[in-house]
Amino acid sequence: MFILTGKSKTGKTFLIKEMCRCLRAKGKPVDVLAATGGSARALAYDLDLKDEVSTVHGRIYQPQKLNVEDDSLGEERVKWTHELKSLEFPLCTIIDTASFIGNREQENVRVSFGKGHLLSELLAYYFPSSPDRRSQSKLIFVGDPAQLNAIGETATPALDPASVKQAGREGKVEELEVLTFELLSLPNQRNSNGITQLADYLREELFKERSARVLQSLSLGDDVEELTSGQIVSAYLGLFPNPCLPLKGCIIAYSHRQCWDYNQEIRASYFGPSPNDVCPGDILLVTQNNNNGSLKLLNGSELQVRSVADREEHRIYIKGKEVILYFQKIGYTSSLYPSSSPLEVVVLLNSLKNEQGTLTQVEWQALYEDCRHRNESCWPKKPQMSSDVPELRALKKKLKQQLDDVMETLVFEGDETTKERYEKVCASLKEKEELHKDRVRLYAMGVDKILKEDPYFNALHVCYGYALTCHRALGKRWENVFVDYTGRGGVDDDSLRWSYTATTRASRKLYALNLPRFSRLEKMVVEPLQFQGKLTLGRYPDDFDGLVDMTPFHGVDAPFELRQKYCEIDQLLTMTLFRVDYVKSFSYQERYLIRHTTGVSIEVNLHYDKKFNFSAPKLDPSIPYAAELSKLLNGYIPPKMQHVYRATTPWLDAMYQQVLIAMSNMNLYLTQVREYLDKYYVTYRFSSPTGEAELKCYFRDKDGITSVFPTSTQGVKDLIFADFLERLQASIK
Repeated sequence: MFILTGKSKTGKTFLIKEMCRCLRAKGKPVDVLAATGGSARALAYDLDLKDEVSTVHGRIYQPQKLNVEDDSLGEERVKWTHELKSLEFPLCTIIDTASFIGNREQENVRVSFGKGHLLSELLAYYFPSSPDRRSQSKLIFVGDPAQLNAIGETATPALDPASVKQAGREGKVEELEVLTFELLSLPNQRNSNGITQLADYLREELFKERSARVLQSLSLGDDVEELTSGQIVSAYLGLFPNPCLPLKGCIIAYSHRQCWDYNQEIRASYFGPSPNDVCPGDILLVTQNNNNGSLKLLNGSELQVRSVADREEHRIYIKGKEVILYFQKIGYTSSLYPSSSPLEVVVLLNSLKNEQGTLTQVEWQALYEDCRHRNESCWPKKPQMSSDVPELRALKKKLKQQLDDVMETLVFEGDETTKERYEKVCASLKEKEELHKDRVRLYAMGVDKILKEDPYFNALHVCYGYALTCHRALGKRWENVFVDYTGRGGVDDDSLRWSYTATTRASRKLYALNLPRFSRLEKMVVEPLQFQGKLTLGRYPDDFDGLVDMTPFHGVDAPFELRQKYCEIDQLLTMTLFRVDYVKSFSYQERYLIRHTTGVSIEVNLHYDKKFNFSAPKLDPSIPYAAELSKLLNGYIPPKMQHVYRATTPWLDAMYQQVLIAMSNMNLYLTQVREYLDKYYVTYRFSSPTGEAELKCYFRDKDGITSVFPTSTQGVKDLIFADFLERLQASIK
């Protein structure tokens, strides 16, 4: 096999196109793949191959197979599995964006691919144990080791010969010969532009030792323009006053929440304040393969809405909690099929409403239950285990214990020894369990047939196409790209990979917000973590009011903190045997009556201070189910949103960037930041499963940040915040 690497704009795509042309001219079969659906669509466009570029998963794994099983609560759960195929005939295969091919097992409760080790199984597929086939297979990995890597990976194993050989051994592919070549530059890059200069600088920093990395201000050309947070959307709308395909530009941001905010602001300009979820003219991006139609709509496909029908609401109860699924039929055109007349498809709107850009686990379960309820008349009957199986299992356990205790096989029970009877019970139990498994497989086949034919279960999953995360932009390029580097401005590997990948999505002009710069803040001193029972800031800022839902027990004039507390408790009790019967509000106290499904009611008093910081509830352990409820109520619910802070001075913005860098990939949430310019300090409010905390940062106009005083409601026991402080101190040294 062969690994071809190179930085952006060194001709990798051109070489792929030429290799395909030369091989096909000689009558040699060649297959072109990409790591993700979006990059496959982009590569197909660049190579003019239309639908001929597939994903790695689509090529090496079999079509999905449905498995149905019950969870610990007796609820039916479904999971689709994809087993590894067998190579039909040897061929030359070129795989682009190979930096995104990892080998770490990815956990997913809905779908699984093989054993979860993609690189090992990829090598096992193309180099099977048969010597004849193996010797004729050729595999070429193409990619940039500085680009985004697979989730969970710390490097790019598919572009590293040693990692490829190790993965081959894990896939039982021995003595794998790996050749490599790196593209350095092209002649026309002698006078590189500002985008290339910035990308090269970020790439060079990534391959340095961590201690030697320092991001500094660069003198960039006219093709890199820095914007403020208030200018980025207006600049986008100035270039694209009307949505249309193909897209010539895109906003790239780090988090789904940032993308959601940008998309909503752009759509409000296009379609008016508070537009519907989908409007004629909207640009949508497919986020999950969908074959339920005359044309395939694969992950990464771009659509433009031409018409919309009335919205449908399907209400399903999951563990006593109502879940609403929103569907809408749309007419659309696609950039893949520009000459076709508008086609129709049903779209699931929940992912558009969700700030995380995907369905929650409860919504996935509701989607399945909705299909089952609507098809109840033709739904296959669920097989039940033979009634004597529990008795046989108990008898098997009893006989096994007797054998272990006595260590004697000639103990007679009637005409049989204990061992003979044990073996007979085991054989009978195995026969009944195998019969049940066969019936479950037939049941799953019947369910699978219904699911595949149901238009709502196969509704299209989409996101808005104006602002995307960098992962969804991987493999694509636009003439004009707006990159919000907020949260990715550090010198750690993940930040540099993200910034490099986002930067190289632009082919003509880059508009940058919070361009990566690193300030050492040399005079800043972080003091030891101290205990503070009452924090100075509330958990949420004052402008959070409009984002909190109304509750059945609080009026419109109730403080939003009380409504938010109810929403958190309601979420903690979801999928449990408890529910809230009523809530009564007193001065600095909320009284909840919570009922167990057995009918037992438990009164819970929640006390809070002037900043609405709630103390932990204390329940009488003698009350039935009180211990279980207390554990649930003391569980942790992450804040509904991260606070976005707009600093008013350069040193405050530098401090904010360091805070975001130290927080990255931690279970720590920034909920509020408040400046006190007349008192020369700014306070950060944090939340995590191990405590609530604050960071008070003092500054001087001349020197910037000088000292930082951290406090937590748990003191030094707040392990997550303590780890954050260590990372913050390390980042400024």
